[in-house]
Amino acid sequence: MHDPQNAPLRKRSPGLAHDIVAELTQRILLGQLAPGEKLPSESAIVREHGVSRTVVREAISKLQASGLVETRHGIGTFVLERDPRQGIHLSRDTAASVRGIVELRLGLETQAAALAARRRTEEQLLQMRQALDDHQRSLANNDSSVEPDLRFHQLIAQATGNAYFTDI
Repeated sequence: MHDPQNAPLRKRSPGLAHDIVAELTQRILLGQLAPGEKLPSESAIVREHGVSRTVVREAISKLQASGLVETRHGIGTFVLERDPRQGIHLSRDTAASVRGIVELRLGLETQAAALAARRRTEEQLLQMRQALDDHQRSLANNDSSVEPDLRFHQLIAQATGNAYFTDI
């Protein structure tokens, strides 16, 4: 059994926050974390996953951006009620549903990033850099980073030059 107290601190990589997001998303969508329920504390997630606070903050920020949770400063992060009419409705009864949507997002985001890298203007690149800087500053200050995260993803979608990416 994994002992979170003695888990070595893993080096930060792009996949660590993604792994935490995927796990917490699955727990939320399967009803293991119900609407209104408080997520484990930041330090509990750090211990459980053996990652830094920055990785946990990044994961929480991504959950906020996806509309799954909200953070109430000084109180904690809570699961939000989902409106099935908004966005893609995910079944709460299978892990395959969660895996499917994660695979879909990875494919779309990877393709969008590749197209944006080839098609972006210098102005778009500067705007993306500003959004990333704003995101990092928000994380460092324990502020909500939802707006700069959403702005960054919207800027990538716009830089593809394909309106369908922006629509999605």
